[in-house]
Amino acid sequence: MARLQFIVILLALTMISMFPVQAQSNCSVSTGQPVTTTFINRTGDVVLLEELDFDCQPILIATLQPYDSYTITSFEGVGWQFMTSDTLLGRFNVPNLDRVNFDILPSPATVDVDEVFKFNVGILYSEEISRTITKISSDTWLESGILPDDDWRQLLELSRDDNAVYLYDEEREETLELNLTEGLIRSTLDTAERVAIGIIHGAYDEGLTPTNLTFIGYQGDDIGKPGGYMEKYSDGVWINYESTAEGKSYLLEVTDYDDTSVYLYDPTREITLTIDLSTYNVIVDTDAYTIFEATGPIITPLVNGYNVSYTSFGVDANTMLGAFRQVDMMTWAEDGLDGNIGIFTFTETARDEWSVYLYDASRQLRLQIDLFLDGVFINQDGEKALLYATFDER
Repeated sequence: MARLQFIVILLALTMISMFPVQAQSNCSVSTGQPVTTTFINRTGDVVLLEELDFDCQPILIATLQPYDSYTITSFEGVGWQFMTSDTLLGRFNVPNLDRVNFDILPSPATVDVDEVFKFNVGILYSEEISRTITKISSDTWLESGILPDDDWRQLLELSRDDNAVYLYDEEREETLELNLTEGLIRSTLDTAERVAIGIIHGAYDEGLTPTNLTFIGYQGDDIGKPGGYMEKYSDGVWINYESTAEGKSYLLEVTDYDDTSVYLYDPTREITLTIDLSTYNVIVDTDAYTIFEATGPIITPLVNGYNVSYTSFGVDANTMLGAFRQVDMMTWAEDGLDGNIGIFTFTETARDEWSVYLYDASRQLRLQIDLFLDGVFINQDGEKALLYATFDER
């Protein structure tokens, strides 16, 4: 899916539920470098936008209605957090960029798995989104690559529960578990037990309405009128991209909503456009184009002990020391801030809901990366002691 080229979209990689958060996480460390920062509320709920001071104390800056946005001149290193009435959705530090857009995403705990119809997935512990798994009928799904020439396969839906969708590949005799809560894909292809083989980067909820719609693709016609897609940029603005060699794009103003449609106006071409979900058409003046894809808010999995693959660490937010990163299924490396990669190597021995357990055989050292307590702990003789605070878990 194409994205705006002139802005950077940062997703909330660390989505936090109603658990305590350590005081050091995401405190403001301002350098004085101004950054034009836009926050976009994709959650469907009212969100409180709070700036964190140098002691991590929140200061309410704005209240964002569903799908509304707020732009402010912030500064590199300033910390922000996003709250519903009772849930911390995530935190964010402003990066060193001239301009940044930040999508505030919903917590997976609020998602009804019964309405999920599409997953973006990738290789386990990889940041690359390499596949999509999309529902194409009441009991059939299609797994395919991002590119048109990529291979594909058809999957049968077996069941769903509160956490996952279960699919079956008859040709390979493989069962897949797509667990949205853990953010993992498990398979029974090579073993009787389900083992993790992939990571869920995001999922889409099919409960679309005109106000939570964020993207549509539409087909052209047989007489030369191009198709294209439209993407919601803010609460009052959409962008229309034509699928032509020139790749023309147009800003669209939202003029109205009703129960089935979004009404838009293009001041450049002086035309009206209607996205009609009741007929699945885009109406441009009087011409109708069929919508072939429509998506709403993206749902990202919680970062937890089962899917975390990276964390930085330090004494506090002002004194960073390095990072732990996953190299492969069983190996982690400790890196320094000076470019010294792989100072120490660890074997992963176990995971649970909140922690990853590591062992360095050369030093007979056992570590626990604890996401609940935001720390790296050393385990010796049955005693657990804090070594470092952790930051930027993903």
